[in-house]
Amino acid sequence: LDSDHSYAAVKQDLESSLPKVKAGGWIMGHDWCEICPGVEKAVTEFCVQHGLEITALTNELPLPVIDSPDKKAAYNSFAIQKGK
Repeated sequence: LDSDHSYAAVKQDLESSLPKVKAGGWIMGHDWCEICPGVEKAVTEFCVQHGLEITALTNELPLPVIDSPDKKAAYNSFAIQKGK
């Protein structure tokens, strides 16, 4: 998942993708970072609600923020595995 970074959009994307993922399959997304707080909040709540956990979270190097070149953010990716 890598679309609108608002809390509501990420939550909706996660909820709509879960039924489409087979047992043992993965949901992956991007932009887990301080400038996209809705991503972290939605993913964390989704995992708690569905008894899932974040299986992997990258630790990427900070890059310039597109609309604020003087700021940098680490645009990390996450992975959630659906139970078997």
